[in-house]
Amino acid sequence: MVVPVVIVLVLFVALLMAYPWIILTAGTLAYLVSLPFGYLSYRGYQERAREAKAETATSSPAAPTPPAQSPTAATAVHPLPDQGRPSRLN
Repeated sequence: MVVPVVIVLVLFVALLMAYPWIILTAGTLAYLVSLPFGYLSYRGYQERAREAKAETATSSPAAPTPPAQSPTAATAVHPLPDQGRPSRLN
């Protein structure tokens, strides 16, 4: 996998040196074309997180309480998950 990546990188640098404006314009256009796809992907993540949150809310009406721990327990090593964060970040 490394050899094809190196070959593509060398070709890209060679083309960039030979045709800088064409390559930079093509790269800019490719970036601009990819923006709507990134937005749609982000919206898909939001929708799946919203569905997962709704599913967990309907499946368990009350969140289970964590077991009681002594003040010296290693809570800093294993903190409880933050309920306010989206599920894809946990």
